[in-house]
Amino acid sequence: MDPRPIGELSFQFTDGYSVHCIVFRAEAHEGIAIETEEAVPIWTALDAIPYDAMWADDREWLPLLIAGQPFRGRYLFDGEAMLSQQMEFLPQGALLP
Repeated sequence: MDPRPIGELSFQFTDGYSVHCIVFRAEAHEGIAIETEEAVPIWTALDAIPYDAMWADDREWLPLLIAGQPFRGRYLFDGEAMLSQQMEFLPQGALLP
């Protein structure tokens, strides 16, 4: 409920594919999380987040999302291997419309 943009992610793959994402943070929700092609939703304690089962970039930006720190990340991948990353910390409210 009341999602607000907190992050921006850009992914470039060596095969030419690229994707740009906006990351939102919400303090509350309603409804039931459902499985998608991209993810199987699970609830876990913050100290038990399964980073080893996630994309390599997730361990870079997810802690920032959890902490409420706005960010902008750029990643280069070759398949599932992360070749490089850049992270920029943004001031609070920087991505708000």
